Parts: sequence; C-alpha cells; structure tokens
Amino acid sequence: MDWKLLIDTLRGFLKEKRYAIVFDDVWSMNFWECIKLALPDDNNGSRIIITTRISEVAASCCSDQVYHLEPLSQALAWQLFCKKTFQDSEGRCPPELKQFAITIVNKCGGLPLAIVAISGLLSTRRGDVYQWRKLHDSLGSELEFNPHLTNVTKILSFSYNDLPPQLKPCFLYFGTYPNNCTIICATLIRKWIAEELIKEQRDKTLEEVAEEYLTELIQRSLVQVSYVDERGMRRECQVHDVMREAVILLKIGNLSFSQFLQEDSTFNANVRHLSVGSNAYNVFGGIKNSCAHSLCFLNGIGGPQNPFTSCRNLYKRFKFLRLLDFEDSPLDNLPDEVGYLYHLRYLSLRNTSVKILPKSIGKLVNLETLDLKLSLVHEIRSEITKLPKLRNLLAYTTTNNRKFISAPLSKAVVIQEGIKGWGNMQKLYAVEATDTLVKEVGNLRQLRRLGLDNLTTKQGKDLCASIGKLSHLKSLEVGANKW
Repeated sequence: MDWKLLIDTLRGFLKEKRYAIVFDDVWSMNFWECIKLALPDDNNGSRIIITTRISEVAASCCSDQVYHLEPLSQALAWQLFCKKTFQDSEGRCPPELKQFAITIVNKCGGLPLAIVAISGLLSTRRGDVYQWRKLHDSLGSELEFNPHLTNVTKILSFSYNDLPPQLKPCFLYFGTYPNNCTIICATLIRKWIAEELIKEQRDKTLEEVAEEYLTELIQRSLVQVSYVDERGMRRECQVHDVMREAVILLKIGNLSFSQFLQEDSTFNANVRHLSVGSNAYNVFGGIKNSCAHSLCFLNGIGGPQNPFTSCRNLYKRFKFLRLLDFEDSPLDNLPDEVGYLYHLRYLSLRNTSVKILPKSIGKLVNLETLDLKLSLVHEIRSEITKLPKLRNLLAYTTTNNRKFISAPLSKAVVIQEGIKGWGNMQKLYAVEATDTLVKEVGNLRQLRRLGLDNLTTKQGKDLCASIGKLSHLKSLEVGANKW
C-alpha cells in the first residue's frame, strides 16, 4: 500500500470503534505527525500509548500528557530482585546473603533491566556465600564512578564479563542480527554449531549442548524468550535492544567480531561475521578479500541486477566461509562455484527462488546443514546423498514462493538415491516417502526428527521396521497417500 491507502484503510477499520493502541520504543520525531492521520477520534474513550527513551520524541507526540517513568521504589526493587534471584515473590532472602543483596539492589538504582540482569547472574550462585561476596566486591568496583547508575551499560557489561568463556561468543552472536529481531531458536543453534562455537561433551550431541548454552543465557536474563508454542517449547528468542546496544555492539566492535555492511560502510577485512544490508550492493561487490567465517544477506542485497551478480567469485573473496545464508533474498540461481567453498558447513536457501541445486554441491564434504525451506527446490541430487557430515536437511518447499503454507508437509522433496551415507543425520524434514528411503531410514541411528510425505500403504510395514531402529527419535510426522 501507499501511505494514503494505508491511512484510509486504518481509519475505515477503526471508525466508531473504541480502541487501545500501544506504539513501543519510538525513535522518530516525525512519528506522531504521520500516524495520527490514521487514528480517528470519535470521543468514545479510545487511548493511545507511546513509549520512548527520548524526551524530545515524547514532547513531539503529546507535550501535556508525558509520563516520566520513575525508577522502582526500594521496596519494589527488592521484591523484583528476590523474585528473580530466589524465586520468592514475597521478598524473602537467605539471612547470610542479605547484606550483600541490599547493597547490590541499591547500586542498581531502581532500574528493572539492571536488577533482572544481575539477578540472573546471582541466581546461579544462590547457596555460595563466598561467590556472593566476590561478586559483591567486584560489582562495587565496577560502579564506583557511577553511583546513581544513570547508564546501565556497566552493570550489563558486568553480567557479560561473568559469563563462562564458552558462552561469550554465543551471546555476542546475537549481534549478527538486526535490532529488535526475533530469532528462531533451532536456526540459531544450527548456526552456533556451524561456527564451531559449541564444545563437545561426552554422551551429548552438539545440539543438546547448544540447548544448554541457550538455556543458561535465558536463565541469566541476557536472552529473552519471545515465542513459546502450544506444547510449551520455546521457538523464538531475542535480546533486549538496550542489551544489544550497551553490551553486544560495543564488544563486537572492539573484537572485530561482526559487521553490518550498509551503503555508507567502510568494510573491515578482518571481521569474522558479515551481515549484508539491502542497500550495500556496491560496497559488497567491491570486496576483494575477507577473513569472514559467515556471510548473511538481510532481505537481499538490492540493486537492479540479478542479486548473485555481486556474489560472483565468492570462493576467491571469502576463502574461509563456514556459513552462507541467503534466506529471504531474491536469489534464483546457485552457481557451480559454490562447490569451491570447501569449509562451508551451513547453507541456507530458505524462502528463495532457487529451483535446482548444482552438481558441485556434492563437493561440500564439510556441509552439516542444508536449509531449503520454502524454496523452489523439489529434488535432492544424488551427489548430496554422499555428503558424510550432513546433520540437518530441512527440505519442505512450496510451489508458491514467499507465502507461508498451511500444511506442514505441503511439498516434500524427492531424494534421487539412497541415504545410507547420512550416518550423522539429526533432522530430516520433510522428504518424499519412496520404497528405498523408508527401508534405509532405519540406518540413520542419530536421527531425532523425521518428516515424510505421500506414504503408501505398501510402505507402512517397512517404515515401522525402520522406526524401531531409531532409538533417539523424538519427533515423527507422516503424511499418507490417500490414494
């Protein structure tokens, strides 16, 4: 829609209704002048709430009805601290820890985000007086020049600095995503693994270890769960924008950890994780040599030409790539040169217009994840069935690109040959049930999730026999052929 049509549509929908609308975290001074035209005032009790961290924005929206949010009172700050640290909403604290707790709460200055962050850190040490004393003393030195805590940066940085070494790069990885971006937990975990941020542990898969890492970051209140499904499983997460700005972006800038490439960016050849914005066409095309391990395109790379034009010779310009993510880009062709990316572990063509995978993809002997969700790829080449390290094949596609599908197994991918070589496969979802596949799937002893479509009655017995061998299987989804 153009602006006029959008305004007319909203006014028509809201006319004569009583409504309550919240616009959260507004930054633009011109926001209200644009949006008020779409909100009819019929004097029937409608209410509009705008939140912002910028006083000038608040004044520009409504100068006579600005509510300045005050810090929490001492009583409420204490209650929040005890609830988060000790799971006690009554404000009870173990006597041996109370003197430390009072000082820490006072240093937080009534700021809820600071209290929640430090509570997440302390909750892992509830019974250790020595650790509390140590953290108390360290926190005091961190904040000695900031007694009123006008800036939350230092206390949030303290929570980051207390992280175990293996969790720090996983937390910083959130900086490779745009601001206010919700992240699919399973995708994040697969990327962590591809980037070798997850350390192996005995009797656990890398996915299980990564789940534990994510759980600890959530428990420490550094990461927020933004969506939980009907089964109570967390599906999406994100970091608070203040946490991102005050800690993550500051750290990754100093470490050359990651960079968002925009139209006016100066490219850092030493950066390890590169995210390409939609307006960075010319800048990206001019890169000659990069040490980046990961390359992600954010909603395409723009420009009037075929989007892959600026991606030519990737294997020469990005020799160390482990992760290549084209999700949501207007890519319609994946050239043969992708096979030269020897170190590649993760390749996503999710929601692109790619129809055919090149033969050279069979050369990616280190590939662990191939994501074809909502692409136009309907057939897996025989070369891919020989990739020894493949752990995740996400393969249900659609004939109508860029539209979500209602049926989870709308269009399963056909695998040309047998799958005996996929001994490391963890997730195979969703593929066409063929006679060969239903017999051989029992050889995938590490399989955790399996999705099959168009199963025939004749194949049912073989599938049951195969499933009986899959001792680690947690999720099974089967679409039967009704004919």
